[in-house]
Amino acid sequence: MPTWSLRQHAALVLNFRRYHFIGTALESDIAPVRNVRHARWRRRHTHRHHFREVLIGLSGQSRYGFKDHIYPVAPGTVLLFDADEEHDSWYPSFGPPCRHLWIHESTTPSPLMALCNICEVRSHHFTLLPSTPVTLPSLEHFWRSWDRLKTQPKDLLSRSRFLAAFAALMPDIFEQSLEMPVSQDVEELNRRRLVQEIADVIKINIGGDLSLDHLACLAGYSKFHFLRMFQRHQRCSLRQYIHRVKSQRATQLLRGGMKAAAVAQVLGFSTPSAFHRFFLRQTGNRPSEC
Repeated sequence: MPTWSLRQHAALVLNFRRYHFIGTALESDIAPVRNVRHARWRRRHTHRHHFREVLIGLSGQSRYGFKDHIYPVAPGTVLLFDADEEHDSWYPSFGPPCRHLWIHESTTPSPLMALCNICEVRSHHFTLLPSTPVTLPSLEHFWRSWDRLKTQPKDLLSRSRFLAAFAALMPDIFEQSLEMPVSQDVEELNRRRLVQEIADVIKINIGGDLSLDHLACLAGYSKFHFLRMFQRHQRCSLRQYIHRVKSQRATQLLRGGMKAAAVAQVLGFSTPSAFHRFFLRQTGNRPSEC
């Protein structure tokens, strides 16, 4: 079988009339809902990062938090998470059964690539199929039309171009999921590309959510499997890699004239003293010595 497939959802994925959008740049026709338990859960389970994501409901009736609201997600619901927009950090254990397709914007220079995976919630837990890098010309048009819509959210032409770009993208993603090769060599190549993509995510999002839970979910693997896979292809542990990237970025910012307290905030440290200890341990120098 392919790593992920949309074959069983063809009637939905290929029928553009069934899509309903929720996003900052679009006027949504879906009203938020009140759910006390979910609202309490998301106080400790939200995150943001420096790349865009798209969530598409495939089956089930569920909920997902976006910014200050909780929205119902039915088959055909599309949530558009722009870079640095706060949203739920995956799913609560008490969530209703559902199946969602995720499209994660690539951090590589090429706008033709994205990571795709399917998340399934059932029996009080959620599982992810391994993320698969896909390369499609229609992705570039989709991201660019989104950029234009953000600058002209009231413009009918910008909205029409965005919706047309999404309508063109989904058949390509559907077809890609059917044609995904399954040989061991290709699977290993996909894992290597996926690890490199996660490594790039860490570089781009170095001050954001770099928890093992989040990165493993983004990759679509269990935490144990993800750590082993990352170690094999990066030749260092995840922790070592994050620390190296943080210390390199800190050195760059300090030498550029940024104050240590500001660097600590940019890199996500709880206090300047925590950053001071980290930098001294990693480089052997105090921040003031850069």
